[in-house]
Parts: sequence; C-alpha cells; structure tokens
Amino acid sequence: VALLGEVHQAFAPHHLRVSVALAAWQDLGDDLYTAVDRVHIMAYDHESRHSTFEQAVGDIQAFLERGVPPEKLLLGVPFYGRSLSHWDTAFTYAEIVAQHRPAPDVDEVGGVYFNGIATIQQKTRYALAQQLGGVMIWELGQDTTDDTSLLRAIDQAISP
Repeated sequence: VALLGEVHQAFAPHHLRVSVALAAWQDLGDDLYTAVDRVHIMAYDHESRHSTFEQAVGDIQAFLERGVPPEKLLLGVPFYGRSLSHWDTAFTYAEIVAQHRPAPDVDEVGGVYFNGIATIQQKTRYALAQQLGGVMIWELGQDTTDDTSLLRAIDQAISP
C-alpha cells in the first residue's frame, strides 16, 4: 500500500493513473483506496455459476460499504465461461459461441456458465446506474468479432 501511494504521487503530475484489480473478499484497507485512482472489481471466478448478476451487485456493494467512492470502481465482466463440473476448466466466449451458438439471453450451455449478451448489458447498465467509473473486461481477446460480440453489447448498453 505504501508503494502504491508513492507511485500515485509520482504519477499524478503526469496525469497517469494507478489501478488495482481486487476480488470483493480482498480488503486491503482505507489507505489502499486512497492510494489508487481505480479499483477494478474482479466480479467473476465465484464458485459454481462464477459470475452472476447478483454476485456482481454484491461485489460492488462490498466496496461501497468500505467507503470506496463509486467513481473509482470498475465492474469486471468475464469474456469467458467456466465448466460447472470442473471449475478449473475455462472456455473463451468465442469458443462457447462457436460450439453452442447460445441465444443472447442464455448464460449456461453444455455445462458451462458464462455471461451472455443480455447479462453483460444488464451489468453495464447497473454500473452506469450506480455511477461507477465503468466496466473492466477480462479478457478482450476472448470475444467474438461478429454480432455476438460482448464488447458490441456493452457499447449498445451505453449508447441510447
């Protein structure tokens, strides 16, 4: 935390930002939240269905209850899915789409839980409504490049 504070002071005159990525169970104290410009909430990799909307709301609430200003928070969204029976097995969103062609409102297919278009848009709209700093994607290279793209879904959620 002390090192982050020093880095923040050194970077501030150059308009550079210091960020950290944390899961909701990681609370490094008030000094950390002062020392950084952004907290990227890793609202994924929970047990079972690893990244539900309800889990994301709970993760955001945990940081808000610690007093972290909402504008410092970015809601992390996964562009991958996890096997429900073998948690350590993951698939990119592109792999899931290529194999299963899920409907936009589907988050579970073939024993894999992921965030489909509707859930990504719901999370994005929630981040906007809570006046968070934005959303963070893990990991953009796992997206598709056609009309099933989750990045496109985020853009559609923020553009009227």
